[in-house]
Amino acid sequence: MKRWVVMTKRADFDAIARNLSISPMLARIARNRDMETEDQIRKFLTGDLTQLYDPMLLKDMDVAVSLVKAMIEGGGRICVVGDYDVDGVCATYILVKTLQAAGANICWMLPDRVKDGYGLNRRLIDRANEDKVAMILTCDNGIAALDAIDHAKELGMCVIVTDHHEPQEQLPAADAIVNPKQPGCTYPYREICGAVVAYKFVQILCRKMQLEMPGDLLEFAAFATVCDVMPLLDENHIIVKYGIEKMKTTTNIGLNALIDVTEQDRSKLGYHALGFVLGPCVNATGRLDLAEQALQLFLSGNREDAVRLAQNLKELNVTRKAITDSATKEAIRIVTEGDDNNPVMTEDPVLVIFLPDCHESIAGIVAGKVREHFYKPAIVLTRPGAEGTAETEGTGETVSLAAEGTTEPADADTDEKPAEGSVKGSGRSIEAYNMFEALQKESDLLLKFGGHKMAAGMSLKEEDIEDLRKRLNEHAGLSEDDLTEKVKIDIPMPVSYVTEAFTKELDLLRPFGNGNPTPLFAQKGLKIKEVRVQGKDVHNSVRVYFVGEQAYGFRYCDADAFAQEYHAGDTVSIVYTPKINEFNGKRSIQLDIKEIKPDT
Repeated sequence: MKRWVVMTKRADFDAIARNLSISPMLARIARNRDMETEDQIRKFLTGDLTQLYDPMLLKDMDVAVSLVKAMIEGGGRICVVGDYDVDGVCATYILVKTLQAAGANICWMLPDRVKDGYGLNRRLIDRANEDKVAMILTCDNGIAALDAIDHAKELGMCVIVTDHHEPQEQLPAADAIVNPKQPGCTYPYREICGAVVAYKFVQILCRKMQLEMPGDLLEFAAFATVCDVMPLLDENHIIVKYGIEKMKTTTNIGLNALIDVTEQDRSKLGYHALGFVLGPCVNATGRLDLAEQALQLFLSGNREDAVRLAQNLKELNVTRKAITDSATKEAIRIVTEGDDNNPVMTEDPVLVIFLPDCHESIAGIVAGKVREHFYKPAIVLTRPGAEGTAETEGTGETVSLAAEGTTEPADADTDEKPAEGSVKGSGRSIEAYNMFEALQKESDLLLKFGGHKMAAGMSLKEEDIEDLRKRLNEHAGLSEDDLTEKVKIDIPMPVSYVTEAFTKELDLLRPFGNGNPTPLFAQKGLKIKEVRVQGKDVHNSVRVYFVGEQAYGFRYCDADAFAQEYHAGDTVSIVYTPKINEFNGKRSIQLDIKEIKPDT
């Protein structure tokens, strides 16, 4: 059962409202998103692209750009090395497109998820050396690639790192590092993604070379910010707000093709379309094939080729979803029933699940879905090289994630093959549990691990899985309250207070997403007047009318089950967000009911 919690951050909301010409309720919501000053709130509500921070505030920016400019003018070959997720692909596109416009002698590489693992490694450096590369320019990776960068320097290459990940104790021996999280960097906002770092890099490069920036870069910076789940606060909020607007009319042929084949209404493009439709298609190439396909799509100058590539991305994502769904169902079943490789784990505060046949590229997605289902930290482990299969929905056809080279994959972050008898995995955590610190304490059982508070990757010997499971659970320190999901309510507010003007005012907060969730309100003591099941063939939503209220509620759910549980005359509490519904020229207030429970 979820616990409803009212946010209680304090401020003089009336004064803020008066000074900014907004409602006290909007001021309170902004304060709930950790904005403390009127200037912060004003920037959040009305800020524009002129208020983005100066890229020159990033440490080493001047040195990095000067080195790249000199390499371009000298004709030296530059290799851009990105990553295989949306952020890495978008960052690579931003750099490649700008360097091409600058007339640079360039090539690019995106690592193979299975053969290379994440980021720069010796194998990629050797490939670049064979191609007579004089400079390595990384994006969305490199801050932890100490060994690979040492190798590049031994071969006489210049190395520029642009990244946004947390640095280790030792920084790589690169010629310049542009990363807001590195020691000594005073950039005002650290939580930007790799593509935004790349975007700021090319702003300065174009300024120094007196070039006009390519016109489609902002939308890729916004795309990556959403898909890398960066907080939509500070300048990220501005980048995504204006980037989505640009995406609606983008000139990029490949991005237009992807929007079209996924049947998105470009006039209504928003956070959901980027994060849950377009982004997974790009990520699917890095999981099941090669991320080069996504980069080729965005670099494409031909509509016919772009549509073909976009269609392939869409089909790869359908396959990825089918296999992910199959593996998730199996993982959830194992938690409650156990199997030959796993005990029953219903009492475990930390779930460590061994799925030997799960494709390693989807272990993290499965762990995330298991975490959501049980609201517990979850780790999914698998044998390297497992293909993963599933029956695609409604077809009876079996699909596989097998790809060339998956029989002997490289261990994460290195070009070495995994140790014989080892397993690899990914974990996803909850707010109360620092997964990275928990793994650090059990590091003697791990061959390799990395990550942060909410997510981690690891490898270990198969024979040590049970010990890891026992020790993580013994040392978890999680209370019943920690393992109870919280619904954070912005304002307890009667439904009768909701007006069209206030609902429109909430649009000033858009786009909603990580760090800036959709505002939630709550009321108890509502009496149900009528429950009406929506739809004819598939009952997946209900309308709920309340006694004495103009606005009606709308909830996506198992509508038939809802109608059996709630009836006219019942008194309930709801958590909701208001929307304006337009139908046949009429406008009405609709309550999107996020949570509902009987009053006791």
